Amino acid sequence: MMIPKLDLHSFRLFIFLTLIGDVFCAMTMKQLIKSMDMMRDTCAPKFSVTPETLAGLRNGIFLEDRELKCYTLCIAQMAGTITRKNEISLEKTIKQLESMLPPDVKQIAIDTVTLCKDVQKQYKDPCDKTFYSAKCGFELQPEKFMFP
Repeated sequence: MMIPKLDLHSFRLFIFLTLIGDVFCAMTMKQLIKSMDMMRDTCAPKFSVTPETLAGLRNGIFLEDRELKCYTLCIAQMAGTITRKNEISLEKTIKQLESMLPPDVKQIAIDTVTLCKDVQKQYKDPCDKTFYSAKCGFELQPEKFMFP
């Protein structure tokens, strides 16, 4: 399976979300969920993942499925947190979290991604890197975990 490239629509959506985040400094929880839904709507059709599987992912159910793993990479690419080497950039991730998350979850999210930053070093495949990093986040903060 090929690693997905962002199409022009996805790129424009990402830029729009980034600009909105920068203008307003942070989103409300309602806006954050809506933006996550938009990311899901862009990435999900590119992979053979069911709505039930994606709902499970939001609830911390990480099925060992290649399509689901690559879906997590697509989301990370849309969020602008992946380097050219297909690795998660802690710096880019923290910048996105600071600009987009509501204040009540921001520091928890930053602390969690910082604690999970080395998980990706255990994997060569970019899809595995994002999948298991997200899983680490859930395991550390299951009550606060959010994923598109």
